[in-house]
Amino acid sequence: MNEEDKLVVEMPRFVMDYPSHANAYRLRANTWKFDYDSMTPEEVIANITYDSRPRYCAETFPNFKNFSIVELGPSDGYNTVGLEIAGASDIVSVEANVDGFLKACILKNAFNMKAQFLLGDFLKYLDTPGLKKDLVYASGVLYHLTNPVEFIQQCGKVADNLFIWTFHYVHETISQHSYEKLCFVAPEERVIDGQTYTYHKRFYDPSIVASGKYQGGVGNLAYWLTLSDIERALTQAGYKIERTVDDSYNGIEAINILASKH
Repeated sequence: MNEEDKLVVEMPRFVMDYPSHANAYRLRANTWKFDYDSMTPEEVIANITYDSRPRYCAETFPNFKNFSIVELGPSDGYNTVGLEIAGASDIVSVEANVDGFLKACILKNAFNMKAQFLLGDFLKYLDTPGLKKDLVYASGVLYHLTNPVEFIQQCGKVADNLFIWTFHYVHETISQHSYEKLCFVAPEERVIDGQTYTYHKRFYDPSIVASGKYQGGVGNLAYWLTLSDIERALTQAGYKIERTVDDSYNGIEAINILASKH
C-alpha cells in the first residue's frame, strides 16, 4: 500500500449512547450511498429495497434463489441487501474501497446478512483457479475498468449468468455534456481475440476522487465502451442477452443488461 493510499478514518474511541445500529451508521456520516446516518430504521429499509436491479435479476434468471453469486464492487452494500431481499442466499461480495468495505460490514451487522464481504481486488478474485459461480453481479463496475472487454471475458469463465449496470459511450451525448466532455480524451483501438474494440479514455476529476462518497475506479482513468461494443463483447464471451432496461443517469445513457449462456 502506497503512503498516499492510506485511509484515515476518524472515529470516536467510545460511543456511550444507547446501543443501536444508528450509532454505527453515524460512524461514517455523510459518506453513505443513501443518508442512513440521518434516517429512521424504517427509512433505511425503504431506501435499500427501492433499488430495482436486484429485482431484475430475481425476475429474469430462473432458479435465482438457488444461485451462488459473486457481487463485484458492492459500494456500501446497499445492493447486497437488495439481493438478499430478492431471495439470494449465497453471496460473496468483493470491494477494494476500504471505506466502502467498512460500511458494508456495518450493513451486514444491522441486517443480519448472510453475505460474505471480502476486501481486495475483485479482478484477482475472478482469476481464482477453478472459481465457478451461477451469477456475476456487476453494478456500476464496467465503466470504471481499464480493460472492460477482458473483464467480460473473465466473467464468462466464472459464471453462466451475468448482470451489468453500466454507462455506455454515446459521442453525441458526451460531446454536448458540459462536464463529461472535459473528462474524455482521444480513444484507443484494442484488438482482443481478433476483434477490434474502441476504448474511450476517461480521466477522473481529482476533487471527486477525494470525496468521502467516492466509490469509483482505483486508478486515475478508465475506458468506456459503446453499447454495440458491450453487446459484441458479451457475444464473444459466450453470453446471450436475455433482457435490457434503459436506466440513464445524470443525462448520460446507462443500461441494465442481464445475460446468460443457457
